[in-house]
Amino acid sequence: MSNKKQSKAGSRSSKRKKRSRCQRINNLDGSYTIKLNERASSALKQQLQSFKDTFGRDPEPKEPIFFDPKYTDKPRPYTEESMGELWQDFIEAAGKAGIDPAMLYAMEQTERIVTAENAHLLTEAELAEWDEAIAEYRRNN
Repeated sequence: MSNKKQSKAGSRSSKRKKRSRCQRINNLDGSYTIKLNERASSALKQQLQSFKDTFGRDPEPKEPIFFDPKYTDKPRPYTEESMGELWQDFIEAAGKAGIDPAMLYAMEQTERIVTAENAHLLTEAELAEWDEAIAEYRRNN
């Protein structure tokens, strides 16, 4: 890895500390609370509303808030198969939307999406894997 790349990677990890989006608060009883930022809180509220719209009620404590919408009889978590289908649908839609083919390839290879907004959340190894997938696509196409 070049010094320039190491320097860039180092700045990413320092941003990780500065840009924390959620906060873990330790409670006196040993439990903890996660304080969400406004965007994450809004997304969770939307998902809870989706649950209510689908099942006509609030979720029970052990039911998945993020449920597989193929099943409307009772809330079921996504299976590995249904998540794979969802991911492939997403990649196909991204391709139709004109996303850079190198990014699509990296998404398929790493099973993640890396953006300027979320890069600070990833490890150096995850960022390197993403960068290598982009480079591999560019070398071969």
